[in-house]
Amino acid sequence: MRVLVADDQVLLLLDLIEQLAQRGVEAIPASNASEALARLDPTIDGVVTDVEMPGGLSGIEMAWQIARSHPHLPIVIASGRIRPRSGDIPPQAVFLAKPLRIGDVIAALSARTYRNAA
Repeated sequence: MRVLVADDQVLLLLDLIEQLAQRGVEAIPASNASEALARLDPTIDGVVTDVEMPGGLSGIEMAWQIARSHPHLPIVIASGRIRPRSGDIPPQAVFLAKPLRIGDVIAALSARTYRNAA
């Protein structure tokens, strides 16, 4: 599985990448939404993004762009401060509060991948 991970907090980004790697998931890092969108390609199996990022485009806005162009791609949206309402995020997205538990991230990505493959 290849997962695009976007977070402007470098230590959190590196920690999540390491945890994913320990579970056999290849993580493609991005430090903002624009960089993440540029790295999105057909080999990506899922996206994990923070809500608040620099550069003018939030993680939620990025998730909506991805949802329109890749409607079956599972998306995990995370934040330690913001709690979006269900209608604020795309239908294939799941919100997880930070600090993230890697098992929850993997489960959310796997459940969405399995459901969208059916």
